[in-house]
Amino acid sequence: MKKCLKQERLDELENLRVEEVAEARLINFSPAQAISHDDMRARYGQEALTVS
Repeated sequence: MKKCLKQERLDELENLRVEEVAEARLINFSPAQAISHDDMRARYGQEALTVS
């Protein structure tokens, strides 16, 4: 198997794993408990969180 093809398959498996984790998190997502962007900036004081 070519290295490129092997890496593509590994990347695809990783993408599927990430998608599965995201779906599991979304099942329990509650907008009422979500933190706004401004609240996150105030909490952590990081200007890096700003959108350019």
